[in-house]
Amino acid sequence: MSISLSPMNPRNLVIAKTVFSALSDGTGVGIFFGLKIEGPTLEKDKTEIHNTDEPNSIRLTFDQDLDKTSAENTANYAIEKNGGGEITIDLAALADNSRTVTLTLATGSTISDEEALAGITVTPSENLENAFGDGYNNGYVIVDSPVLNSTNNSEVQDAAE
Repeated sequence: MSISLSPMNPRNLVIAKTVFSALSDGTGVGIFFGLKIEGPTLEKDKTEIHNTDEPNSIRLTFDQDLDKTSAENTANYAIEKNGGGEITIDLAALADNSRTVTLTLATGSTISDEEALAGITVTPSENLENAFGDGYNNGYVIVDSPVLNSTNNSEVQDAAE
C-alpha cells in the first residue's frame, strides 16, 4: 500500500509526521498529520502611534516572528490619513523580539492628535512575511485614538470591506 501526497505550496510551512504501523498482512500504512501555519496578523490593540517626538513613528506588534528583510522593507507598509493623504515612511526597524516593527515617518510627515482621532489606516503588504515565508493576509488596521506613547484602540478591518 502506498500513499502519495500532492505537492505542497512552498509558501506554507507544514509540520508533518508519518507513522507506520504493521498490519496483519505485514504491510505498512502511512498516516499523515499536518499543521498549516498561516501568515502573520496584526491584532486589535497592537498598534501605537508616537506623535510627541520628532520624527513621529508608528509601532506595530504582530502575532508571529517576522522575516527581518521583509519586515524592514518600507515598501511593505502603507499609512494613510482619514480622507486621504498618504504618510511617507522613512525607516522600518524590526525589534529584537522579531514581532514588533517601528515605522519612522519621514521628516515633515506628522500625525496630529486630531488626525489620530479621525483615524490612521495602516496596511501591511502581503509581501511582509513571517520567519517561514508566509505572507501577511489580515487586511488593514485603523488606529483611531490619540497617542501618548501608549497602546491605542485599534480596529482590525477585513481587506475585502
